[in-house]
Amino acid sequence: LDQEMKAHAPMEQQRQPMFTSPNANPNPNGSTQLPQSSSYERPTTSDILQQEQVFLTNTLQNTKLDSVHTVESQMVQITSLLSQFSNLISEQQEEIQVIAETTKQSRKNVDDGREKLVEATERKKQSRHYFAWAIFIMGLLLLFFNAVLS
Repeated sequence: LDQEMKAHAPMEQQRQPMFTSPNANPNPNGSTQLPQSSSYERPTTSDILQQEQVFLTNTLQNTKLDSVHTVESQMVQITSLLSQFSNLISEQQEEIQVIAETTKQSRKNVDDGREKLVEATERKKQSRHYFAWAIFIMGLLLLFFNAVLS
């Protein structure tokens, strides 16, 4: 029994009341001593619960208010970014139109160039035939003159 009392004694010294009077005087062992006047009344359980409820309500409202401020600042940042994107797009719109027109013109030039290459290839093939006929006819003329003159 003595050992149990000694084991609980340090815990008793560590305990401190939840609510103390501003006029309470702390003892050297850490506990507080209430003044001897009869004007101090110990808070009731309902008072303690009511104070705790007010504290929790205020904490919850502050937390919600902080969340609202965070969301509001994020919305302002998003709006700012959208505005910047809109400005960049409008600035680049003219350049995009120039690029689109240049692309169309380049495509037309490539198609025209392809047609010219096809025509040149056909002309080259036709000219080879004329050149071959010319060589063949000259060869026949040389044979004819060789046969006549010999």
